[in-house]
Amino acid sequence: MIYFIDVLGARRRGDQPEILSRIIDHESDAREAKRKAAKILAGVTFVGAAAVRVLDRDGVEIFSCKPTMR
Repeated sequence: MIYFIDVLGARRRGDQPEILSRIIDHESDAREAKRKAAKILAGVTFVGAAAVRVLDRDGVEIFSCKPTMR
């Protein structure tokens, strides 16, 4: 199945978040796509990255997370 993993910037006045990067991921199930998104967020070095989300092939958000404070 195809999943889209988006690295998101900060929201602006209630608009949709800016997509800093999009990864097209081929995983066997949503759990693996979520796990990969969490790993990407832990290692992300994009300036202004605020969150990561996973969309299914229809564009429906199935997971999102924000970085934890270190």
